[in-house]
Amino acid sequence: MAKNYIDNLSEEVRKGLKQKAEQGYCTGKPPYGYKKLDKKISIIDPETSPLMKRAFELYSQGDISLEKVIEKLYREGFKYKQEKHKMIRSQLERLLKNPFYYGVISFNNKIYHGVHEPLISKSLFDKTQIAFRKDNKPQYINDHNFAFAGMLNCAECGCTITAEIKKEKYIYYHCTGGKGKCSQKYQNVRQEELEKQFDEAIKKVSITEKQDKWIKETLKVSLEDEKNYTKERINSLTAQKSVIRDRIEKIYIDKIDGKITEEFWRSKHDQWTNELETINVVLNSFEKASIKFIEKGNEIIELCKVAYDVYFCETPEY
Repeated sequence: MAKNYIDNLSEEVRKGLKQKAEQGYCTGKPPYGYKKLDKKISIIDPETSPLMKRAFELYSQGDISLEKVIEKLYREGFKYKQEKHKMIRSQLERLLKNPFYYGVISFNNKIYHGVHEPLISKSLFDKTQIAFRKDNKPQYINDHNFAFAGMLNCAECGCTITAEIKKEKYIYYHCTGGKGKCSQKYQNVRQEELEKQFDEAIKKVSITEKQDKWIKETLKVSLEDEKNYTKERINSLTAQKSVIRDRIEKIYIDKIDGKITEEFWRSKHDQWTNELETINVVLNSFEKASIKFIEKGNEIIELCKVAYDVYFCETPEY
């Protein structure tokens, strides 16, 4: 009973927080740069917000690390939490990735429109996120649109392969060596050589008419298996729905007859109602699954037929 009470309490708390997020209010303490006006409303803090706005402006440039942003903010006189020490790198990273600053609420990986005033624009926030790489180092932005930029990694150390122009006309690619010593860091490869390798590799991405026919037939067989599995799951979930509905009806009668308390009835009713909503979501996904299964398969087949033509004709931006 104690565990059941705690579980129900936790569920009620989560529901309350979700409802608050859906209404556009901060579900906890607002991030640095904001302060609470009352229990719900968050407003921009005139004392701390300039630091965050400046941090976004600096890091969004793409050519400065988080450490250097912290150092520059400190030199410019910004004090984090009015303390003498500097902000920690992880603190700044977490703040710069918080969408709250451009006017939304993030809760359980979902975004809701916030009622608070944005500190920065959405475009500045997006530009800041571009400045982050997978290893949380800044992604240096270059005016040149290199064809294979961001597509290659070093086979030796795993770092990104970058490009640069030499003698104002030749494009070379090499390992960034960001993880330390790498023998490939100073090995430069001309873009023309990479183009030949890509060209040969993509030419091999093709299927004959016979293969096309065989794959489509196989997809049909697989689709039947998918349909049978989907049917079984739908039947199982439908049965679960029926059981839960019966429980809700019976416990309501027990409440009317005075066999259980109002509090206990409410907790179980809310729990089972949420379970019904979850089952309905899953059922809806299963109903769409078979359609997407065959559509995605046909898209891959058609792409294989024209892969080289698409590669040959498209621009680097594509």
